[in-house]
Amino acid sequence: AQNTRKAIAYGSAPNWASGDILDYLAADSDDGGLQWTTFSILQQTLKGFQKGDNIAVVAPTDKGKTSLLCRLAVDFQHQARELYPGQPRLYLVNEGTQEKITTRLYQTVSGVSRVEMQKMAESGELQKTYAEHLGGRDMIRAVNIRGKNAAQGSRSIEQHGPHTVSTDMTG
Repeated sequence: AQNTRKAIAYGSAPNWASGDILDYLAADSDDGGLQWTTFSILQQTLKGFQKGDNIAVVAPTDKGKTSLLCRLAVDFQHQARELYPGQPRLYLVNEGTQEKITTRLYQTVSGVSRVEMQKMAESGELQKTYAEHLGGRDMIRAVNIRGKNAAQGSRSIEQHGPHTVSTDMTG
């Protein structure tokens, strides 16, 4: 009976990294993926960001997390045009709104002030620049997740089918 309870609770075999270290080293040697082009120190010290990788950026409020995440989202999506053609990057927003993040993404791509962005948007140049740089207007999708539970957040990810996901949140 005790073995049956263990099998039900834990499955038939213990789940741990029981494979060959040579296989792990070979799998970990891939430097491909999305490169850390934002800061040279990251490029020199971190491997490429691959599907399934999870990176946490932790800092107090108003210390630049959202600015960094917008910069990384733009840089990664620019590269993803070739690595993951037609597949978007998802930016889950818990702090702020999807509209504010979208504006910040446009500003990150354009590199101009808000006043200049307004002028560019009125002429259609901002939208064109953004779409060309990222491979399409919808290639970074900002989605509000404030107040949603983990299952709802997971559903959002499944609905968009992204190559990678950023989550911008506090707490």
